[in-house]
Amino acid sequence: VAVSNVSQAKADSYGAGLAPFFLTLALWIGIFMLVQAMRPITQRALASNAPAWKIAVGGWLPFLAVSVVQASLLTLVVNLALGLNPAHPVLMWLFMLAAAMAFSAIIQGIVALLGSPGKLVVLILLVLQLVSSGGTFPWQTTPQPLHVVHEILPMGYVVTGMRHLIYGADLSMIVPTVLGLLGYTLLGAAMSTFAVRKHKYWTLKTLKPEIAV
Repeated sequence: VAVSNVSQAKADSYGAGLAPFFLTLALWIGIFMLVQAMRPITQRALASNAPAWKIAVGGWLPFLAVSVVQASLLTLVVNLALGLNPAHPVLMWLFMLAAAMAFSAIIQGIVALLGSPGKLVVLILLVLQLVSSGGTFPWQTTPQPLHVVHEILPMGYVVTGMRHLIYGADLSMIVPTVLGLLGYTLLGAAMSTFAVRKHKYWTLKTLKPEIAV
């Protein structure tokens, strides 16, 4: 019996092998930190007469701008300072921007819709994706419920796409993945728009101060 080992793509080092996972993780955590410092939707915007979708987009754009800068800096650091040398550096950068767009829309939409509890939801989604994205070990070896998590959350798709772009594997899956990220972006925008419509109707609880003197 003869056994042959054929590798379509291979990481040059241990660090390069983990790079797709940690780059994706850095994007998610970076945007998560933004919601600690920035409001997803401002009260001034909610009080305006602008359409809900315009207010939602206006709330998302600052998150998008910062996440684009973050993705660009990450790409520069790992390529120039750490010597990652991806097979497709420009495509890798563009893919990082697509991931930043999707992550920022989802996180901003969740926090806009749920408020402070939404931050906990974002953190829980991060923990679930740590074990289901296949970043450090094959996701196929995880329990069956985590297979569902892998299929419906975006981080696993980003990790896989980054691997193909960094190691020089087949790129046929990149376009469907980018379209999927666009879908996640639209989902985040829909959540944010719904949140605006929900919070435009003020109640007595909204007007009542938390501390009455």
